Amino acid sequence: MRLNNDKCVFLAPEVVYLGHRIDQYGIYPVKSKVKAITEAPEPKNVTELKSYLGMLNYYNRFLPDLSSNLAPLHELLKKQKQWEWDKSQQEAFELSKTLLKSSKVLVHYDPNKDIILSCDASPYGIGAVLSHKMEDGCDRPVGYVSRTLAPAERNYSVLEKEGLAVIFALKKFHQYLFDRKFTIYTDHKPLIGLFNENKCIPPMAALRIQRWALTLSAYEYKIVYKEGKKNSNADALSRLPLNREGKTEVPAEMIMLMDHMDSTPVTAQQIKAWTRKDPILGQITNYVLKGWPNYRDNDEMKPYFSRKTELSVFDSCLLWGNRVVIPNPGREIILQELHEGHQGISRMKVLARGYVWWPNMDAEIEQTVRACHKCQVNRHAPPEAPMHPWEWPSKPWSRIHIDYAGPLYGKMFLVCVDAHSKYLDVHVVNSATSANTIEKLRTMFAIHGLPESIISDNGTPFASQEFQDFVQRNGIKHFVLHHINLAQMGWPSVLFRHLKRNEEVVFNRNNKDKKQSHDKTAQVRNFNVGDSVYILSHNREAKWITGTLIKRTGPVSFVIELNDGRTVKRHQNQIRHKYDQYSDNKLPDISEIPDIPIPSVSNNPTDVEAVCDSNADSSDTNDNSKSVMKPSVATPRPTRTRKPPNRYGDFVYN
Repeated sequence: MRLNNDKCVFLAPEVVYLGHRIDQYGIYPVKSKVKAITEAPEPKNVTELKSYLGMLNYYNRFLPDLSSNLAPLHELLKKQKQWEWDKSQQEAFELSKTLLKSSKVLVHYDPNKDIILSCDASPYGIGAVLSHKMEDGCDRPVGYVSRTLAPAERNYSVLEKEGLAVIFALKKFHQYLFDRKFTIYTDHKPLIGLFNENKCIPPMAALRIQRWALTLSAYEYKIVYKEGKKNSNADALSRLPLNREGKTEVPAEMIMLMDHMDSTPVTAQQIKAWTRKDPILGQITNYVLKGWPNYRDNDEMKPYFSRKTELSVFDSCLLWGNRVVIPNPGREIILQELHEGHQGISRMKVLARGYVWWPNMDAEIEQTVRACHKCQVNRHAPPEAPMHPWEWPSKPWSRIHIDYAGPLYGKMFLVCVDAHSKYLDVHVVNSATSANTIEKLRTMFAIHGLPESIISDNGTPFASQEFQDFVQRNGIKHFVLHHINLAQMGWPSVLFRHLKRNEEVVFNRNNKDKKQSHDKTAQVRNFNVGDSVYILSHNREAKWITGTLIKRTGPVSFVIELNDGRTVKRHQNQIRHKYDQYSDNKLPDISEIPDIPIPSVSNNPTDVEAVCDSNADSSDTNDNSKSVMKPSVATPRPTRTRKPPNRYGDFVYN
């Protein structure tokens, strides 16, 4: 065996090992283990005295004649008794501290016994007790730790103070806890969800909480909720903490966040002023710092109640994770900044979700883009409407579909298909004119007879007055489909498209499967007469032009009157809703909004009221779903209208 001489001490009068001091007279607890008790300050009010007596009662089974020794302290709890701390109370207090650090209460650390870590926080201090679970079921302390909160830490939310108590205890008792299974007791139930050993940390939790969760991941623990009145041993240490020297450094990312805000359209000073004057955010800030109630006052608070474990306050600004909660006066400015460059809904949402948040932010971003004329006239076509199959004719040659294909080798091909028999008749012409079309139709009519109706697109050969006069003289109804530009696709693709459309879509061959496949990505959109709409334009000047819907000609076809007085016919796939633009309202003057006081945490423990006690946070033990009022927050997207399929009803015959 080799020994390092520099690391060895021989013939020492005493040795400190695993939290114990060993000398020739026996084994004693190390002063650092009981320093939180030895140097604990005397109580300054009834609340602190109750917490301290609760700790003594927690270990009363190991302390004989406790009630008689503490009689002077109990005298101060009487309602008629005025608070007066004199010599008798001081003697009883010193005696009680001697009992707490005696061998009657303290036990030596035993690696074979279960370990319990009890943690608690008050508005001005944190404390923890490391205990062993004994054979009879009771727990006896191994060591005590406590300290006061730094000024920056006193501005933490109740949730963050309780989390800080756990992390502080882990660092102090690291040598006892690392690589050991142990149980953490806390009286703050929301901490169970954040630090649960079987759950991931919420992605929108404050960065401070995420760092603490990462620290906890190095330990093998189980966190358990313990009612506040049963957690009195740690509660007393948090209310009578040791003074702490030094200051707490603010995380770098928080400093960068607040500094960066000064160069943005909305500065940190504006956010602070608006938050203070906003009646909702002012109340939410109060809840974050002092604790959440069991109920909410109105529905506007519901989005904040559902995120109460992820909200924090820094420099009087409310944060959700690393995103700043923007008060109402600054939201329009943020939307204008996000909309600069007309980047579209998706890009705006990505940018906003990295920096800011407020209730219904996504819906307001969508409304901003929809109300922007430049964005709407350059956007892509909307999702197609559900397919409406043609009605199957009852007899042959009652409805025919005609269209031109080509050119190929300088010729055009008039394709005619019977909707009942699927009979295909193709005629070659030199040019697609009304005269050539009428001549070929007369030839077909002489052979097969006159049909009841003709279906075509609005191409020049079929939209001319000459063709209209021809079908009227023969008593044939002419229905015009909407323009589909197939001429640029070339002859092979055009012919294949014509044949496939006529054989499958028009005549219901495999139409059921095709409709199901098509409708998977289709979207139902409802239009009414009088709606302002955008329609797809077929010229190069503008992709979308505005108009007013004046008539419905079928389930998915409409007549639209343009702004210049013209009327056009369009399919539903070529129509989009037009939303009114925002009115140029001025931002509200914040001087007209009353101030909502934001609580400030005093540096003097005696100035903090007992209502701030973390043990009174039983409100956080309730689930969010148990709120009194029902939600009425506007949904970000319109509710989908579900209708039964309208088969074989694609056209209305007048």
